[in-house]
Amino acid sequence: MTSASWALQQAIFAKLTASEAVSSAVGTRVFDMPPRDTAFPYITIGDGGETNWDTATEPGSQHSLAVHVWSRAGGHQEAKRHAATASAVTIELWQAMSEAVAPGDGFTVSAGCDKQFATCKAKFANQANFRGFPYMPGNDVVLSYPASSTPLDGGSRYGN
Repeated sequence: MTSASWALQQAIFAKLTASEAVSSAVGTRVFDMPPRDTAFPYITIGDGGETNWDTATEPGSQHSLAVHVWSRAGGHQEAKRHAATASAVTIELWQAMSEAVAPGDGFTVSAGCDKQFATCKAKFANQANFRGFPYMPGNDVVLSYPASSTPLDGGSRYGN
């Protein structure tokens, strides 16, 4: 585990334990490894991952960390309520689950990448490590023709 991964885990732990909403829901039961016979509900900070995003000129990496909410209440209401309290997010599935979801099922949520430079810049602040070609002319350029209204000054066609 790198120091950045450890710092991320410590920051998430500090944020969860400092939250009044989380404390009212699970008390002080936020763990990276819960003690045996821990009372439900509780939150665990699970496994993390690190992906190297170094470029030729700059170092970089992407870190992910799972946060699990454990509950023995019937259905998912208690765990979902705690998950919403702990992270203040709503998860909407864009496709139906292939199998029925049952209590105790685990899942991993991670931010997706649509391979667009604008998303990389706005959502992840990671434009320096974008590995695509956002300004490469597409098929429309092949089919276009010169016009007197189009400046031919060698500048960007995308306004940046």
